[in-house]
Amino acid sequence: AQKLDSQDPIKSYRDQFIFPQHAGKPVRYFCGNSLGLQPVAAKQALLDELDQWAEFGVEGHFKGNKPWMYYHKFLTEPTAKLVGALPHEVVVMNTLTVNLHLLMVSFYRPDSKRYKIIMEAGAFPSDQYAIETQVKFHGFDPDQAIIEVAPREGEETLRTEDILKVIEKEKDSLALVMFSGVNYYTGQFFDLPAITRAGHQAGALVGFDLAHTAGNLPLQLHEWGPDFAVWCSYKYLNSGPGGPSGVFVHERHANNPALPRFAGWWGHHEDERFKMKKGFIPMTGAEGWQISNAQKADLETPDGKVVLNPVNGKCQYDLQNTSLFTLTAFGYGSQFNHPVHETLRIYAYKPGPNLDIPFNGENAMQTFPAIVMNNPKARLYVSDPAKTKILCYDVTNNNQIAQYDGTVISLSQDGTKLFVFSPINTAFGISIIDVASNAAWQLPGFGPVYQMIATPDLTKLYCASTHNLNTVTWLKVNAGANTMEMGGSLTVGVSPRAMAFNSDSSKLYVANYDSHNVSVIDVATNTVIKTIDITITEPHSFAYHKEANKLYVACEGSDIIVVIDTASDAVITQIKVGNRPSTALISPKGDLVFVANYGANTVSVIETASDQVTSTLTVGQAPIAMALNSDGNVFFVGNYCSKSLSVVDINRRVVLPQALDTGSENGNPFGLAVYTEGNDYSRIYVAKENFELRTTCTDAKPNTSINVSVYSVQKPGRSLEFTKENAARIKP
Repeated sequence: AQKLDSQDPIKSYRDQFIFPQHAGKPVRYFCGNSLGLQPVAAKQALLDELDQWAEFGVEGHFKGNKPWMYYHKFLTEPTAKLVGALPHEVVVMNTLTVNLHLLMVSFYRPDSKRYKIIMEAGAFPSDQYAIETQVKFHGFDPDQAIIEVAPREGEETLRTEDILKVIEKEKDSLALVMFSGVNYYTGQFFDLPAITRAGHQAGALVGFDLAHTAGNLPLQLHEWGPDFAVWCSYKYLNSGPGGPSGVFVHERHANNPALPRFAGWWGHHEDERFKMKKGFIPMTGAEGWQISNAQKADLETPDGKVVLNPVNGKCQYDLQNTSLFTLTAFGYGSQFNHPVHETLRIYAYKPGPNLDIPFNGENAMQTFPAIVMNNPKARLYVSDPAKTKILCYDVTNNNQIAQYDGTVISLSQDGTKLFVFSPINTAFGISIIDVASNAAWQLPGFGPVYQMIATPDLTKLYCASTHNLNTVTWLKVNAGANTMEMGGSLTVGVSPRAMAFNSDSSKLYVANYDSHNVSVIDVATNTVIKTIDITITEPHSFAYHKEANKLYVACEGSDIIVVIDTASDAVITQIKVGNRPSTALISPKGDLVFVANYGANTVSVIETASDQVTSTLTVGQAPIAMALNSDGNVFFVGNYCSKSLSVVDINRRVVLPQALDTGSENGNPFGLAVYTEGNDYSRIYVAKENFELRTTCTDAKPNTSINVSVYSVQKPGRSLEFTKENAARIKP
């Protein structure tokens, strides 16, 4: 043992801790699972803090080497690395059981159907007491609500299969799975990824107490996906008795201010905190669960530091797999009369994992839309035209959960119903699928269909026929019964493509690709009341400005956007853009229209107030698909021929310099969908096709596979240079 100790590459770390003495000799310390040893540097660190308090008094919140206002932020990066989280998913605060109670306020919300909690038998008493009293607080009987999983007779540890069986058995009444990472008594390290998957599949939330795990074993909390976790720091992190606790809240909950919580001043948004106003506005991420300011003495233990090069003032961070990077800078010296603090956000992204689609070299054409995101239900629908299937994914974990026969999809405005057209002989017709129950009902023998759109009240479904035909058929929808019946057919122009309702959904507009006009349908009477001759070839895509009653029509056979007044159903103006405007998209505020110019490799930005092109952005080759993030500050462009994803900062009208590669042999981008992850992140899904007749791409490699590329992209932020000139406008 002594020989192995002498060969240990980290043996020098022993000298950084103080060992208690027994009979004049240092003890062999085997109690780190209860209380870690004191670091040698801890005493001086505490004395330094006392000196700062003495020197600055209350101004220590903003002055000194580590201003107290931001102190918990110094621990963010190392804590995130410790538990395998993104920085905004963690915060250090309070103590372990206090944090467990605080997070159960948010994540244990029982009702008459789902109220049970599954935990391991023999958990540490503090967990047992916290869970018992939480159950009582909500008015339930702990004997009925708490399900403890015990080892089999004659065994000391739990089998993962037994844990999963109990979760499956109790799934209909299960509200929360709450396990330790490591059992304090047996030392068993539980299969946290498997428990998380099983809990979520059962419809429950999942939390972990990592008191005996953090600092002891490797963790990947963000990847594994539990909803929350807590841990202490006085065991394997050596913070001292009563040391602070760590908290993890997965980013899918990070930007949800509606989530119930017990709030305090330090969880209130940092920019508004000292205004002392009514109305709690939570910080994004785990910091929004803070109650009080940092326990400064408890947090003051030796931590990792990145030291600036004294010659050039630079340091380097490895960004390899992070999707959040925050720089916190403090300046000193003659340029500044006080320390300054500024958080800088940069453009950052994280790829994949991608969604693979079976591919045997088939030549298959996508239709619009090729991909649809159901954000409220966390569902993604992707067309696989080669197999005539619609694939359904749960975007919380990117697992495929269903598939339907069909190639054309349409989602109701409220996200409760999915409509699918299937062209295959054995399943020819249109199906209505209830998103919550996955129950499906088909109207057989109906078609062919190019696009579909349902009225917002879900009483009618309009179906545009395919190329060279000239009908729009409407179906009566019974949303409650999840059924449909034939309504009637309307004659429109040749090859109807895009469809859009006006502001009150009283009229439906249909772009007729080959007859170069727009049909207007009265929804109440289901009659064509007008045909608008736009005189421009191949109207292909709509963008509708509801507040201004203006319909923007992208005409693919030209370089023109036609603007129609939907009050008078007359053409207002024409806007010259780039060659072959294939897709139009309006911003959430309605102030901008974006046009992808397929033949010009550009995106035109139109201001709707003036109907003028104010910016032309150069993107990749053959832009065909566009999508916006939730607040409209960033939009994404799928480039068909260059097989890439361009990211555009709308506020600055800038295409960010690095286009994201979607795979040179994995299909041509055709459709985009965006899932709002929270905390300024968007997850972009890029649907593709393999269709050689679409266009001729220069130097294109043949596709050997098809997938859906996935990227998590952070909203680009501003940059700020610390100079004497701008020092005055930086808040201390």
